[in-house]
Amino acid sequence: MVAGVFSDTVDMGSLQMISLEEYHNFLTKIEWTGTTGEIEGFSKNQNLRISPNPASDYIDIQYSGGENILFFELMNQYGKRIFIKEDLSKTIKFSLDVSNLPSGLYFINLYTESNLVISKKAIIN
Repeated sequence: MVAGVFSDTVDMGSLQMISLEEYHNFLTKIEWTGTTGEIEGFSKNQNLRISPNPASDYIDIQYSGGENILFFELMNQYGKRIFIKEDLSKTIKFSLDVSNLPSGLYFINLYTESNLVISKKAIIN
């Protein structure tokens, strides 16, 4: 399964999704029949740091990778957006209160102007 947000057009082989508004959520199943490798457009950027991980009260989020960030989101393991923060710069540093969230796996995603998704996993206890 792949979950995310797109703001223009997403092409996946014979499937094309076109956004009619600013941002749209999507959830789709992609079957991979080729060799293993990176998914184009996703980054395991080491410039995105989250701590502590696992967390129970708060998560500190830091990014200094030089990409212009359109927005940040926190998604649960089912692809539901829990939190979004827009109007960010190239350097991000803030704390996010996670004390009221159920335990589980979450995804921290940064969306850049160059259509890159920078993503890290976080565990909430």
